[in-house]
Amino acid sequence: MTGRTFEASTQIRNWITSALEDGAKSPSQVLEWIEQHKSKTMESPSIATISRIMREDLGYTPIDKRWEKKGKG
Repeated sequence: MTGRTFEASTQIRNWITSALEDGAKSPSQVLEWIEQHKSKTMESPSIATISRIMREDLGYTPIDKRWEKKGKG
Protein backbone atom coordinates (compact mmCIF):
# COMPACT_ATOMS: atom_id res chain seq x y z
CA MET A 1 0.00 0.00 0.00
CA THR A 2 2.41 2.59 -1.21
CA GLY A 3 1.70 6.16 -0.17
CA ARG A 4 -0.35 5.26 2.91
CA THR A 5 0.71 5.70 6.49
CA PHE A 6 1.22 2.65 8.67
CA GLU A 7 -1.94 3.59 10.58
CA ALA A 8 -3.99 3.80 7.38
CA SER A 9 -2.64 0.45 6.18
CA THR A 10 -3.49 -1.14 9.52
CA GLN A 11 -7.00 0.34 9.40
CA ILE A 12 -7.57 -1.09 5.92
CA ARG A 13 -6.49 -4.56 7.04
CA ASN A 14 -8.82 -4.27 10.05
CA TRP A 15 -11.71 -3.28 7.79
CA ILE A 16 -11.04 -6.20 5.46
CA THR A 17 -10.94 -8.65 8.36
CA SER A 18 -14.16 -7.22 9.81
CA ALA A 19 -15.92 -7.33 6.44
CA LEU A 20 -14.94 -10.97 5.97
CA GLU A 21 -16.17 -11.79 9.48
CA ASP A 22 -19.47 -10.06 8.62
CA GLY A 23 -19.91 -12.35 5.61
CA ALA A 24 -18.29 -10.57 2.66
CA LYS A 25 -17.32 -13.18 0.06
CA SER A 26 -15.32 -11.16 -2.48
CA PRO A 27 -13.17 -8.03 -2.77
CA SER A 28 -16.12 -6.08 -4.20
CA GLN A 29 -18.29 -7.03 -1.20
CA VAL A 30 -15.44 -6.05 1.12
CA LEU A 31 -15.24 -2.66 -0.63
CA GLU A 32 -19.00 -2.16 -0.20
CA TRP A 33 -18.65 -2.97 3.50
CA ILE A 34 -15.75 -0.52 3.87
CA GLU A 35 -17.72 2.23 2.12
CA GLN A 36 -20.53 1.78 4.64
CA HIS A 37 -18.27 1.76 7.71
CA LYS A 38 -15.36 4.13 7.05
CA SER A 39 -15.17 7.78 7.92
CA LYS A 40 -15.80 10.21 5.11
CA THR A 41 -12.30 11.68 5.43
CA MET A 42 -10.41 8.47 4.65
CA GLU A 43 -9.99 7.22 1.10
CA SER A 44 -11.20 3.69 0.32
CA PRO A 45 -8.68 1.13 -0.91
CA SER A 46 -8.94 -0.14 -4.48
CA ILE A 47 -10.32 -3.59 -5.28
CA ALA A 48 -6.79 -4.54 -6.39
CA THR A 49 -5.44 -3.60 -2.95
CA ILE A 50 -8.21 -5.52 -1.20
CA SER A 51 -7.56 -8.56 -3.45
CA ARG A 52 -3.83 -8.47 -2.75
CA ILE A 53 -4.33 -8.28 1.01
CA MET A 54 -6.91 -11.07 0.93
CA ARG A 55 -4.60 -13.29 -1.13
CA GLU A 56 -1.15 -12.53 0.29
CA ASP A 57 -1.83 -11.56 3.89
CA LEU A 58 -5.03 -13.41 4.79
CA GLY A 59 -4.67 -16.60 2.74
CA TYR A 60 -7.78 -16.31 0.53
CA THR A 61 -8.03 -17.57 -3.03
CA PRO A 62 -10.65 -16.82 -5.71
CA ILE A 63 -13.08 -19.62 -6.56
CA ASP A 64 -15.62 -18.56 -9.17
CA LYS A 65 -17.17 -15.31 -7.90
CA ARG A 66 -16.37 -15.92 -4.23
CA TRP A 67 -13.13 -16.15 -2.32
CA GLU A 68 -12.33 -18.84 0.23
CA LYS A 69 -9.64 -19.21 2.82
CA LYS A 70 -6.99 -21.68 1.65
CA GLY A 71 -7.31 -25.07 3.24
CA LYS A 72 -11.02 -24.59 3.91
CA GLY A 73 -13.09 -27.17 2.13
